[in-house]
Amino acid sequence: MWDAISLHELPEHSVVWHALRSLAVPPDIGIAWLQGEACHRIRLNAANGSWRQRVRKSLQQQLRRRERQLARLFAVDFLVADTPEEVAQGMTQLFALHRLRWGRLGQTGGFVLPKVRQFHLAFAKEAYRKGILRLHQLLLDKQTAAIYYAFCWDGYAGFYACGFHPAFTRYSVGKVLLARVIDEAEASGAQWFDFMRGNETYKAAFGTLVTHNYHLFLWQKNKPFSRFAASLHRLTTHLLLNLKKSLQR
Repeated sequence: MWDAISLHELPEHSVVWHALRSLAVPPDIGIAWLQGEACHRIRLNAANGSWRQRVRKSLQQQLRRRERQLARLFAVDFLVADTPEEVAQGMTQLFALHRLRWGRLGQTGGFVLPKVRQFHLAFAKEAYRKGILRLHQLLLDKQTAAIYYAFCWDGYAGFYACGFHPAFTRYSVGKVLLARVIDEAEASGAQWFDFMRGNETYKAAFGTLVTHNYHLFLWQKNKPFSRFAASLHRLTTHLLLNLKKSLQR
């Protein structure tokens, strides 16, 4: 027995999404789709040149200007975690800088709970063991200014989370390091770089293609509680999407 079924964050280019869209639903079953968050990604190793040649000219100029500025003012190091010890140290830096970044916006960030941090540390170690983890750091005078928790496998690359040190935000360290992360993904042969969910304004400057995730709701039309449960879940999902949209910058 069931009252309501909810499937969340279905990418519109996924096999599951297309299969469900063509699903023949019995007449006594209600079905509704809700458009979710925007998802940005860029094509890598394209026939018309590298990703840097296809982004906005203003971003190209900004990256070159910031890279020269950093080289003039600091001892600059770009690192990728290459040992289990470096993975553990890097994840500790990520948790701290991620919380600093979101704390300045009056939010806690995604790693505030100890169990969440423990999960991601264990996952990062396993991803490193399998060769898919890319934990990038930008060091300025030996201090971590930015860090990206990223992945690359089977022609696909993307990042899950990042953190920046507030002392260096004036130098656009997040964009500078992100450009290096994408460079590394393209050099490794990846065909796509995924910015994951969210419609933050900085993503469009990288020449992204935009798709959406979707939320699916099913209920039994002849059961009042089923109709109520599905309606409540749809409303909650809609409110959460609007809240997150209002918090994105």
